[in-house]
Amino acid sequence: YGRYTDKKQYCGIGSVKTNLGHLDTAAGMAGCIKVVMSLYHQEIAPSINYKEPNPNLHLEDSPFYVAGEKKELTRENRAHRMALSSFGLGGTNTHAIFEQYPDASEAADAAGPFIIPLSARKKDRLKEY
Repeated sequence: YGRYTDKKQYCGIGSVKTNLGHLDTAAGMAGCIKVVMSLYHQEIAPSINYKEPNPNLHLEDSPFYVAGEKKELTRENRAHRMALSSFGLGGTNTHAIFEQYPDASEAADAAGPFIIPLSARKKDRLKEY
């Protein structure tokens, strides 16, 4: 990850557990809602009760910082992406990457004819499509 840039502390990290506690089997869904709403509102939501990082993490030398306060996202001509990792009490581990949807004007510019291949075993079944 670091071989592509020398920038430091530009990627915010946080946890929804500081707001809600561990929600057992719903923990991943709570994180998903936080990520989706952060992208929708174009801001990084803070992790409450955060005071200072563990010095053993050496965050000052990394791309990461703990999101201790709300931060507005700027578009800078590209969509934002956020990642979600969830480690459930039942042993289910997931990781998902979310991307901000394009503005309607951007989507309209990209519209055009599209090929949609259809197939069926018989012609009459194909006509039903």
